[in-house]
Amino acid sequence: MKISNKISVFILFLLTVLGCNTIIGLSQLSKIGFELRNVVKRDMALTEVVTSINNYQHKKVILFERVLRIAEEVAFENVTEIRKRYLLEHIGLLREGFNKIGEQAAANIIDAKNMIEEEFTNTLSEQKKVELENARLIIKKIEESLISYDAVIFKIFGMIEKTEYELSFEDIDEIKRSEKRLSLKLESMMLEIREFSKRSLEIANQEEKVARKVLWVSFVLSIVISSIISFALIRSIARPLKKLVNVAQQVGKGKFEVEIDNIQKDEIGEVSTAFVTMGEKLTEFTDKLEEKRIMLLENLKVTEGQKQDLQKVNKELDGFVHTVSHDLRAPLTGISGYGAFLEKHYKGKLDDKAMECISGIRRSVTRLNNLIEDLLALTRITRVKNPYEKVDIHQVVVNICERLEFDIKQYNVEMVIPENLPTIICDRIKIGEAFLNLINNAIKFSSKNKDIHPIVTVGHFEHEKSYEFVVTDNGIGIAKEDQEKVFEIFARLHSAKDYVGSGAGLSIVKAVVDSHGGTIWIDSEEGKGAAFHFTIPKGLYIEAVS
Repeated sequence: MKISNKISVFILFLLTVLGCNTIIGLSQLSKIGFELRNVVKRDMALTEVVTSINNYQHKKVILFERVLRIAEEVAFENVTEIRKRYLLEHIGLLREGFNKIGEQAAANIIDAKNMIEEEFTNTLSEQKKVELENARLIIKKIEESLISYDAVIFKIFGMIEKTEYELSFEDIDEIKRSEKRLSLKLESMMLEIREFSKRSLEIANQEEKVARKVLWVSFVLSIVISSIISFALIRSIARPLKKLVNVAQQVGKGKFEVEIDNIQKDEIGEVSTAFVTMGEKLTEFTDKLEEKRIMLLENLKVTEGQKQDLQKVNKELDGFVHTVSHDLRAPLTGISGYGAFLEKHYKGKLDDKAMECISGIRRSVTRLNNLIEDLLALTRITRVKNPYEKVDIHQVVVNICERLEFDIKQYNVEMVIPENLPTIICDRIKIGEAFLNLINNAIKFSSKNKDIHPIVTVGHFEHEKSYEFVVTDNGIGIAKEDQEKVFEIFARLHSAKDYVGSGAGLSIVKAVVDSHGGTIWIDSEEGKGAAFHFTIPKGLYIEAVS
């Protein structure tokens, strides 16, 4: 059984026990309430009846005393007829009062009888039936005494109506005996009612004690049974959890091949199964990882060898480049010297065609020297890594403009350099090379556009993760299909006669931007100038020194 089901069953059991205890308590309270209702309904009602009868009898005694005094006054010889008639009328009113009191007493007697009969019918206890039978007899005797007393009283009224105003001592004694008998009966009834009430309260107290015992017993049993079930439930959860903790500790120590005995079909069982499966997968993964590690070590050995070979090749390449540049410069210097000698000493002796050839030789020598310089610069930029530092781009651009001051004045180029160029972290030497080549290109290609005044502008944009720089000119522009070619080494879109240079400048710029992790692109149309954009990331650090 799943843990959720176990907990649900346990909660259902607790609710059932609580419901049973509640039902038992309500049942016992119902019994106590029944006995208390008997005291209130039966005993108090009978007491009220007897008290009412006693009050009625007291009123009758008072009325009868007045009747006797009126009878004595009527029997007096000197009483006038008017007075006598008035007194007889008053006696008639007193008789009507006696009748009303008698009717009320009779109604109370009937109520008491009905009450006793109802209790007698509803009760099952033999003891209560005997008590109710005694009460019935007492009520009957009270009724007989009332009838006897009323008979004597009405007898006296009858004598007065017959003008027998003087009563004998026997009549008075008979009335007093009737009153005494009735009082005794009423007192006996009151005692019997008190006994009823006392016994009813004793029964209620007994029911209360029984209820208290039953509630305590049910409460103790509920606690005991709930504790046993709770212990069993906790044990059924704790034991597999302890096994699972041991397995987790083994996995934490690196022992992935684990087993769990007697896996239960609950949530913990599902987790245990998942742990075993995880251990199997981790074992497989570890084996595969070990294989990968061995392969990686072998590859590292191969890579280390290749690295050493590559370093050797690079070193040889550096030596070759410097050797070739040196070996090329020596004859070029000689050729340039011979050309200068011929041009100086034979300027007027040779024809124009010969002089043009000599000038071509010197221009070619200069271009070859520039090619060698650019090749060395490109090699240096791609291989040499300088430390990153904070660089004021505005100052870098100003210094480059000072270096190119002769060309700027020669071609009458207007330079626009904003003061708010940022300070960034980069390779100072390389970023200077990039700006030098871009500004030099802008000056060179702006100078051939005779229709407008040449302007070269340096600007920037700051983005969230990078700085974007742009060098713009209003020169001849670059066609869309040629914009990717310009970054190829020694690529030329125009003849060397029209535009001087080796064609390696933009290759150097792209190498600088790539080494910083940025990008470079062109925004241009043919005949409408060109804008060279490149970005430098912000995530470069001064301590990143190679």
